Amino acid sequence: MTRTRHHRCRPRASNAPSSLRFEPRGIKTRVTLFHAGWGSLDGADGKEWEATFQYFDKAWTSVLENLQKRYAPGGKPMDWTEWTDRMKKASTTR
Repeated sequence: MTRTRHHRCRPRASNAPSSLRFEPRGIKTRVTLFHAGWGSLDGADGKEWEATFQYFDKAWTSVLENLQKRYAPGGKPMDWTEWTDRMKKASTTR
């Protein structure tokens, strides 16, 4: 199964599609992340692309760690209440 999304990235509102691919491997599942659409670090937007890459590098690390915790033996669904409240508060303070 593959799940694909398009992310809006800051430099020139570019699209950066990403896919998570799930492949059964016996009692385990192999998860492959593919995130494309990056601009050049050498161009005029290089610093913005570097910042965007750093953001997604940290974000994907968190997403994959949480996915592993959730589906590890004894894992349980995450409570998104606190995160949702923070996002709502952040969107009203802009």
